[in-house]
Amino acid sequence: MAHEATERSPRRTVLLMAFSGWNDACDAASDVIGHLAEAYDAQPLGRVQPGAYYDLQRHRPLVTVGADGRRVVSWVTTDVLLAKHPLVDLILVRGPEPTFRWEEFCADILAIVAPLAPELACTLGAVSADIPHTRDLPVRAFTQSPELAAELSAEAIAHEGFTGITGIAADACDDAGIPSLRVWVSVPSYVSTPPSPKATLALLVELQRLLDIEIDVWELAENSEQWSSAMDELAGEQGLSTWVNHLDEASERESPRSDNLADEILSFLRRRTN
Repeated sequence: MAHEATERSPRRTVLLMAFSGWNDACDAASDVIGHLAEAYDAQPLGRVQPGAYYDLQRHRPLVTVGADGRRVVSWVTTDVLLAKHPLVDLILVRGPEPTFRWEEFCADILAIVAPLAPELACTLGAVSADIPHTRDLPVRAFTQSPELAAELSAEAIAHEGFTGITGIAADACDDAGIPSLRVWVSVPSYVSTPPSPKATLALLVELQRLLDIEIDVWELAENSEQWSSAMDELAGEQGLSTWVNHLDEASERESPRSDNLADEILSFLRRRTN
């Protein structure tokens, strides 16, 4: 049951971050930020300028022509927004994974959000894994805080190896005294094109549990059902039905949650870099 908003229960502030790129298969995590921003009329708090952090040959600016005929150049950036959920203030951070100077990048984000004193930070990610689209997509929450692990039924961080900006940002929050959670969803490896509304929905459902709030997900739930139907057709057209059935049968025999999400992340990285 969600907490009642009373004088004895002051509004909480939670920092949610997602970064497109390696950390975000099918843009599932970034779409969580977009969904919350739209659902709760998020307003801008600040922006991390691109010059020091992005390779602009990789993240090229976009040129459009306005109604007056003038050229408008839009630069890649990381936006920081504030959304007013009925029970909690949500600081939303979304942008591409930076190319350079990750620690300074995280320090810039923390400088923007510091006046709002967030009491919890969640970094969101999505990893490609050998799971079927026909079942619930597994979501796992990790933390370095024993207190959070006990309170929220999260898992202790055991990953060693490569990490992305989500891991560095979570560490920066912990170092700044903001306890962090890392929340990851697994996405079917045979689906590489965004969006993945089923994965976005799975992350939002887990956020509801972790934050003890309700989030409007009805439209996303309908999109998820349509996406699953489209994946059924795609699997048949591309000859993947046997593979999907194999994954589905394996999920029937075993828990759909991998015993080691770190292995999935490392496997995902190898596929991206080979």
